[in-house]
Amino acid sequence: MPHPLNDLLPASLRRAWAVDGTCPDLDLYSLFRARQISDLHRTAVIDAKGKLCYTALDRKVRCLAVGLRELGVTPGDVVGVQLPNARAAVIADLALAAIGAVALPFPVGRGAAEAMSLLRRAEAVAVIAAAEHRGAHPAAALLASTAEAHGGLPASDRSGTAAPAPLRHVIAVGPGAVPEGAVPFAQLLRSDPAAFVAARPDPDGPARILVSSGSEAEPKMVAYSHNALAGGRGNFFASLMPDPAQPPRCLFLVPLASAFGSNGTAVALARHGGTLVLLDHFTPEAAVAAVREHEPTHVLGVPTMARMILDRLEQEREQDQEGAGKLPAPTALVLGGSPLDATTAAEARHAFGCPVVNLYGSADGVNCHTGLGDPEEQGSTGAGAGAGSVDGEREGAPGTVTASSRAAPTPASPTSASPTPPPTSPSRKAPSARSSRAVR
Repeated sequence: MPHPLNDLLPASLRRAWAVDGTCPDLDLYSLFRARQISDLHRTAVIDAKGKLCYTALDRKVRCLAVGLRELGVTPGDVVGVQLPNARAAVIADLALAAIGAVALPFPVGRGAAEAMSLLRRAEAVAVIAAAEHRGAHPAAALLASTAEAHGGLPASDRSGTAAPAPLRHVIAVGPGAVPEGAVPFAQLLRSDPAAFVAARPDPDGPARILVSSGSEAEPKMVAYSHNALAGGRGNFFASLMPDPAQPPRCLFLVPLASAFGSNGTAVALARHGGTLVLLDHFTPEAAVAAVREHEPTHVLGVPTMARMILDRLEQEREQDQEGAGKLPAPTALVLGGSPLDATTAAEARHAFGCPVVNLYGSADGVNCHTGLGDPEEQGSTGAGAGAGSVDGEREGAPGTVTASSRAAPTPASPTSASPTPPPTSPSRKAPSARSSRAVR
């Protein structure tokens, strides 16, 4: 039985946000299921394999949920996810939410030692990892690290070890050969979807643990509730949708497994019924091609990516290519993860033909951002420039802080007109200190 996470916010305040409509008061899978029923064949994901509609995605989610339960994953368990941007990552996100487990995603670029540290600190019981990605073999590396941590014992013989909540399963996702000792992801997807029963977890309970970028010695981990993701972050994204009746089509250039990428499955898909356009890794050429082919309403990346795309467009002009330098205009280019300089912001506004929104503070348990207002203000002074509203009525909705909440707020010390719910913070000195975590 997993240890409960301590909530640092009064339950009455969380309930007040649900009552006044700030939060949807539904778990992420229930929100996704409602979107699926309302438009059965709407495209949910576009990746290297092609298009996947909401109904086909839901079937895969149900199969994986059944398979995970049969492996012994229970509500409240933490499960790591180390996958590139593709449908498998989305399936994993929703399946874990559906059984009431807590997802701990981290990008495939993190090495085995750092990944094992995150999994140990969060007391994860399993991890879903890529069998192979761009020459690396994350699943095999995690298996080797797990065996080493337990003296070479296989998972079935670890019952006598002293380590708390040992990692019991490494689930390997193709393409690539499944390493010996791993559970094939494809095998779980062959589970009977008819056996699925949704857990319907408490919307105020933890859904996902966000991991900081690792600029500090030990990355921070901050857990968000279903309501904080779909409510606070969902309201932020709603402020970037001029027509709420038109579902977004979002090109995620950042990893879905990053803190910034948490706006993908939970927000763009489950909350807003949109489409995720995914590249398994970023190149400026692939990004430009995806914008032209899929015409996303929102492009989400970091300033460095935007700079590389701008350079690529300039190269096209120098080579006098057909359609050189031209892109279909999205609703917004959303940049976060690092400071946005005024020059890049101005050039990106011109090249993309849309406002540039600056998002920051994701991994610190806040969601500071500029809005779709005066484009001349956005990116002019970095964080805090250009005030944005979360839902058009109130600032500081759960899980967010807007730039208008205070003059030039910093992610390290967020302040807002309304208190923001503290996320689950699983960072702790020792595994036995799990009770120090709290729910955002």
